[in-house]
Amino acid sequence: MWTKIIILTVILFFTGMNVDGAKEMPKPCTWGDIDFCERLLTIYVGKPDNWHEDEDKKSFLYCDLVKLRLTCLESLDCDVDNTPNSELPLNITQWKLWIEPQIENMVNLNLCSDEPKDLIKSDPRDPCSEYSVAKRCMEELSDYLKSRYAMTCVAMLKAAPCFINGRARCRIQRTTSTGFPRFINPYRTMSEEGRCRLIWNQNLFGRQEQWRIEHANDYFSYF
Repeated sequence: MWTKIIILTVILFFTGMNVDGAKEMPKPCTWGDIDFCERLLTIYVGKPDNWHEDEDKKSFLYCDLVKLRLTCLESLDCDVDNTPNSELPLNITQWKLWIEPQIENMVNLNLCSDEPKDLIKSDPRDPCSEYSVAKRCMEELSDYLKSRYAMTCVAMLKAAPCFINGRARCRIQRTTSTGFPRFINPYRTMSEEGRCRLIWNQNLFGRQEQWRIEHANDYFSYF
């Protein structure tokens, strides 16, 4: 009798530990988590309140997009340390580490709303300076994000060739390194998996059209 009670107690004890442990384990990350970030980013970049036309601020929208993406990835309530997994073929931990130096570089070039912590000296009058190359790309990408059918994942797919080719033409060495030379571009993976999709926001449509009218921009301005 006592033997059975002891065995039952041990089983219940370890079963309880497993149940409690399971409760503490975060859920696996899924495409739904990434889709959540895409919707959040789409709403932000789709608001004319966040658009800038001042010459020294036009690059801010793209910078905001990248910063907000990092914030969203950092706040995901899922097991980011165990990606990729069967549901999500993206390494979120490396993705975050890949984004951080990009933000640092843009901020230190003084192309974001943040105050530079370590200002990169680059001649803005030189069309081949790192500042000028980054500014051109960031402004073009910011303009794209103002288009009627802009997709945040497409903006990121456009970003890589713009920055890479611009630096290559001007023979500019990167001032920061991602540390992941073989890291697969997550936006390419999103595209290949059919997750780079238009997220239509009807509520913002009227405000966007009014902004375009006020700034003399027609339908095709930002394609």
